Amino acid sequence: MKAVFRHELATYFTGLTGYVFGAFLLLFGGIYTMVICLNAGSANFEYVLSNLSFIFLIIVPILTMRVIAEESGRKPTSFSTPFPCP
Repeated sequence: MKAVFRHELATYFTGLTGYVFGAFLLLFGGIYTMVICLNAGSANFEYVLSNLSFIFLIIVPILTMRVIAEESGRKPTSFSTPFPCP
């Protein structure tokens, strides 16, 4: 599992994909933090962390769609299924 994680992480950061999503997450988090803190009038970061998980609902499926699309072209699932799928 550690080797798969290392391979996927290296795949994301050898190209532009990982950096673009990282920059988008930092940009969105910074703007969201600024808006929440200015509207509330306090520097309570708890609200930001609790509501920032919404962005992960958007980013995680986008990243996993890329992995699933690459795997469907290579057909690695044939080794993991004991019976062929019709």
